Amino acid sequence: MKTIGITGSIGSGKSTVSDFFATAGFPAINADTITHELFRHNPQVHKQVLKVFGESILNENKKIDRKKLGKIIFKDSEQKRKLESILHPLIKNEIFEQIEKRKQRGDALCFVDIPLLYEGKWEEKLDYVIVVNCTLEESFKRAQKKLGISLEEVKLRYQQQIPLDEKVKRANFVINNSLSLENTQLQVDKLLEKLL
Repeated sequence: MKTIGITGSIGSGKSTVSDFFATAGFPAINADTITHELFRHNPQVHKQVLKVFGESILNENKKIDRKKLGKIIFKDSEQKRKLESILHPLIKNEIFEQIEKRKQRGDALCFVDIPLLYEGKWEEKLDYVIVVNCTLEESFKRAQKKLGISLEEVKLRYQQQIPLDEKVKRANFVINNSLSLENTQLQVDKLLEKLL
């Protein structure tokens, strides 16, 4: 089984590309989904995050408000590191468990959607990496719309990642998501043929 990471920058269209692979019968393991699940269903994570960040990050239902938490961690790299030290080991474990299940199942390909793939040195653990590329202007616009945050906040998050052009240089495959969805779909289809 080949393991293939999908990454890019904020708003570049990783989810769109992942969805196309899923439609073709290859759903990606999604690091963001795993993070959401940890916040929602892991009482230990809830407890540890509250201990570090306090109750100001809770919404009216006493659940962790990821927007409030985001405002803290993207302004302060020390706080960001604290959150990552709680979450990253658990996310990694879950991803490896899911990869193993797919291997046992006899899947030919296993895609893993990891926003901070290069930042977390995941490329060493995967066979290939696909970087989803897009103009920065377009990706910032998409991120604002999807996350419901200001342009300043989007830029702040982008600055804490490895620049997109650097990721493109390191990639095994690049999918350009700046044009039409049909064009992106075409690139995904061609890449699938190559990988299979």
